[in-house]
Amino acid sequence: MVERYGVVVIPKQHQFIKDPALFIATMKRILAEPTSSTNEDLATIEGLPQVQILGSPNSAFAPTATFIPAREAETSDSRSNWLDNTKPCSVTDWHSDEPWEDAPVKFTIALSAKSTGPNATLFTSTSALYERTSGDIKETLDYSKTTFAPPPWLPSEDTQACHSTVQRGPNGNSFYICMDSTKSIDAFEGDDRKAKEVIWNLTKSGTQPDNIYTHNWEEGDLVIWDNTRTLHARSPYNHACVDRVLYRMRVFGRKEDVVVDGKATTRIVCVEEIDDTAVLEEKKQ
Repeated sequence: MVERYGVVVIPKQHQFIKDPALFIATMKRILAEPTSSTNEDLATIEGLPQVQILGSPNSAFAPTATFIPAREAETSDSRSNWLDNTKPCSVTDWHSDEPWEDAPVKFTIALSAKSTGPNATLFTSTSALYERTSGDIKETLDYSKTTFAPPPWLPSEDTQACHSTVQRGPNGNSFYICMDSTKSIDAFEGDDRKAKEVIWNLTKSGTQPDNIYTHNWEEGDLVIWDNTRTLHARSPYNHACVDRVLYRMRVFGRKEDVVVDGKATTRIVCVEEIDDTAVLEEKKQ
């Protein structure tokens, strides 16, 4: 799981629901210091700003949390509307967390604090997407930079950042993409519509059934994923019947300039250069 999707699943972690401070301390020991939330649209646990609360009933986003995977949403009209900026499309629900931060989220940590019925998060590997992408697209994007900005539904966020479109790490290359936050890609020299079209096609290719892991949440599940190797999306669920609450924390990375084949690029590394396999080693101990 961790090698293919960049996702670690550790079930039955109910002790963290009862003691969120222990949750923070343990994640700090395994990965790095979780960051405090700056998103005014999300609730946090009182006295613990590192822990965001997502889902019904406490999240401001609860009424709109019916996300649809790309393979179910493709229509020529929705694609055209999104490319022309006339309205959002459900395909943009595949995303990475906060790529518009100067040091964006390396790891996202989610704990199921309540789950009273069927609900799921889907993950797709952008490392596998890189491997299956044609050579000409790779050549165009390999040393390009993507400028990310918050989507329109996050009015409290007012920032943008530029990161390498292709991330290089110990587990190989991966695309660092996020449809709802892509503002431009320098390789397309100001043709933002072309850039969005490429990101659309990459997301569609990467979210085929053979490249998706579906995690069906149960209370106590702890899931950690690498945002530079993974896109994720919420599957639709019935808010009237299902009470879903996730405690979420984020570990930010730092940007590091490197040179590959004589060309400058940037990769994002974890704060303490901790590989995600360390989570598995921690669990074994």
